[in-house]
Amino acid sequence: MQVDSAVRLVNEIKFFPGWHFEATDHCQRFEDSITVTITYPSWETNREQALTERDLANNPHATFPLMVGNIKDDLELYRVLMHVISEINSHEAREAFRVAPTYWAPFHPHKTGGIMQWIDTEHACEDYRKYLPDMHFGVA
Repeated sequence: MQVDSAVRLVNEIKFFPGWHFEATDHCQRFEDSITVTITYPSWETNREQALTERDLANNPHATFPLMVGNIKDDLELYRVLMHVISEINSHEAREAFRVAPTYWAPFHPHKTGGIMQWIDTEHACEDYRKYLPDMHFGVA
């Protein structure tokens, strides 16, 4: 895909309210690449907010280079961006997931322990992913 096409396509994306996509040419740093910034609504998820359940909104963003030279068409570009959206949602969920009474965040993505615990427990999902589809059939 041409860089200018990728920039245009990303800049035309609409998603949930509060989500904004912006792309610029990034070829000065990486051949056939763009820089993508995704800004999205989220909430403060620190321990204090978990204790009080206050609704404190914020607008974090993710900025990353994306090599588009090997992306063949708009559908592949959109699929890559949907993967990024899934990763953003996973990141935010890992921050918000807390366990009472201490409100420990076992998978917090800003803590070394949380990152390693996320990686170290990935194997627990492998079998689940395999048998989950069968759990939907034959349900009375």
